[in-house]
Amino acid sequence: MDSTNPTSEVVYDIPGLFKVYKDGRVERYRKHDFAPPSDNPISGVRSKDVVIVPEDNVIVRLYLPKITQNDEKFPLLVYFHGGGFAIESAFSTYYDSYLHSLAAETNVLAVFIEYRLAPEYKIPACNSTGANIAYNMMMRASADEDKLGVGERLKLVGMALIHPYFGGNNKPDPIWSYCCPDPKSDGPRYNPAAHPNLLSRFVCSKILICTGGNDIIRDGG
Repeated sequence: MDSTNPTSEVVYDIPGLFKVYKDGRVERYRKHDFAPPSDNPISGVRSKDVVIVPEDNVIVRLYLPKITQNDEKFPLLVYFHGGGFAIESAFSTYYDSYLHSLAAETNVLAVFIEYRLAPEYKIPACNSTGANIAYNMMMRASADEDKLGVGERLKLVGMALIHPYFGGNNKPDPIWSYCCPDPKSDGPRYNPAAHPNLLSRFVCSKILICTGGNDIIRDGG
């Protein structure tokens, strides 16, 4: 990088995630290889990309397990990838291989959401990392439960938060501060412990929370 070029100056650096240069360019530390949708002849799982919201380019990748009966129904798994706001994709080779295996072994219809990333899109556009999105979706579903009739309600069995990224420990957080233009440390998106009334209304009875020992955002879990 040419140090005499003023646009090459790094104005913000989050190790492991991204750098932001003075000219607005974003350089991610980690890139992913693209995996196209495919049919797996061994497991019988088929994947397909579907555009949900064209104007916002919201896309999902569906993973359909092998069908053995004409009227067969599958449990639905909604999956959001992690990446600390800023990296990875629903179309990466890493996640594509995992979702194929997951759909085959658990016999579920997996819906993998491709969402917009920070820092180009500030929170709530990316709505934090994958585990946080799952939490926020459960929170919204629980809030809407009383508005629905009995026949309209979904049966939400459980929620798994893999490496979630929450606050509430009063430590300044450089990732959240940069990626969220209006960082409210006690908001329900970021600090669920400050809103026990919302947690008590969750409509699922099982929640699994996992944190990674070497994850740079492990303290947020």
